[in-house]
Amino acid sequence: MAGARPARILIVDDEVDNRELLQIMLEWRGFHIQTAASAEEALIRAAAEPPDLMLVDLMLPGIDGCQLTAALKEDERTQGIPVIVLSAMNDSVTRKRALSTGAEAYLTKPIDRSELYEQVQTVLDTASAPK
Repeated sequence: MAGARPARILIVDDEVDNRELLQIMLEWRGFHIQTAASAEEALIRAAAEPPDLMLVDLMLPGIDGCQLTAALKEDERTQGIPVIVLSAMNDSVTRKRALSTGAEAYLTKPIDRSELYEQVQTVLDTASAPK
């Protein structure tokens, strides 16, 4: 739709290289990107200005990605924000744990660019669809 604002995505990863790579890939597709280096920073940013989507690394120091996702889903200010969890771990137990906290999707690192775009667009479309 003409004139629609670009979706805002908050990338949460403690590794600066990961944040920058995701930011470059998604800005190239027209998304507005913000980043956070920790779960604590992400919670503050998300409550202050809720993004349209969050990409959350699973292995964060302190509060991990699953705990962050659960905290987001428990807070009425942030519970509507869709979350895609990113992880280098590709086992079914980890995937199920992440999805059970309320994440809408799970992507395995290294991130495949086309899969990232597809999942981001699918989750955004689902989140904006009339209920």
